[in-house]
This record gives sequence, C-alpha cells and structure tokens, in this order.
Amino acid sequence: MERGLTLAPDDAPEVTEDSMATKKKMTLYLPEELLNEMRQEALRQDRSLSWIMEAAWKVARERLREMPGVDELYEDYEAAS
Repeated sequence: MERGLTLAPDDAPEVTEDSMATKKKMTLYLPEELLNEMRQEALRQDRSLSWIMEAAWKVARERLREMPGVDELYEDYEAAS
C-alpha cells in the first residue's frame, strides 16, 4: 500500500542564505515499507523526513544520472531492430 509523504519545511516558502533556493511543499507517494524505513532512519539520526529525503537524493543523484533515460532506451531498441 502506498502512503502519501508530504515534505514541507514550513507553511510558507523559505529562502535560505546558504543556497538561496526556495523551499516548497511537495507530496510524494511511496510504498509503506520505504516510508517506514525512512521514518526509522530519521528517528535514528534525529532528523526530519525532509532532511533524509534531501540527503538520499544528494548521495544517489550521480548514480541516477548514469542510468539511461527512456529516450536512450528507445534509441537503442530502434538501432537493434
């Protein structure tokens, strides 16, 4: 079962001095098991779910960029045909 996870730093967007990035509220639908694991890790580290999600993205982003996109997969399929 998927559960919604709403990540929101505050009720209103906030601009930080470090990144000057506007933070916005977002709802993600994640498998319940994944959400429970994230909650456990947030408790272990005494961090918010938003912080855990942001840290996970920073760790994984380069690996994800190495994965082929849908267009690349389609081009490979067409070339093999």
